[in-house]
Amino acid sequence: MKKSTHNIYLSKDLSVLEEMFEKFNAKYFDSALPNAVITIQSRPGTHGHFAPDRWSVDKDFAPEINLSAESLGRDLVRAAATLIHEMVHLYCHVNEIKDTSRGGRWHNKLFKREAEVRGLIIDKSDSIGFSLTTPAPELISWVEKNYPGYEFGKSRRDIPHLAGVAASSTRKYSCRACGTSVRATREVSIKCMDKACNTLMEIV
Repeated sequence: MKKSTHNIYLSKDLSVLEEMFEKFNAKYFDSALPNAVITIQSRPGTHGHFAPDRWSVDKDFAPEINLSAESLGRDLVRAAATLIHEMVHLYCHVNEIKDTSRGGRWHNKLFKREAEVRGLIIDKSDSIGFSLTTPAPELISWVEKNYPGYEFGKSRRDIPHLAGVAASSTRKYSCRACGTSVRATREVSIKCMDKACNTLMEIV
């Protein structure tokens, strides 16, 4: 196999995202947000997600903000917009603002309000509400000034199955609130009742 000359390591990209989290926390949230564990994981069909208390850290709990590995190949400005989108979810969680419903998929006008004062333009989707996220001109200028020319240069390929191996007929469902997951052989509507979540589980 030919040795790659590209930067295939995620450590630098994670470092940039963690740095951006701190800067956006100061810029848009008065540094009031708790620290979050920033991850890059496979999440086909979405650009990112927020999950409260997903990590156990020094006998305490910390939230998770993930950027989808499949969409990492977008430019840094759009990745920054996704990061802020998820930070708004964290802000609403901390301040007990009910910004979503339907198992966390439907984004309401409270989310739109909080997002649009923090460098984002939010449009409505028929399926997920006020969730379609575009960076506002001010955010674009800020990213280009602070990270000139930076590119991730990679994204995970969404390959449903390997050659000659049939794709699995099972579907994985996950609870956005506590992370509990189950599998089903067909599409189902299922709620997580662990820890009294009472949350509609999402297909992963």
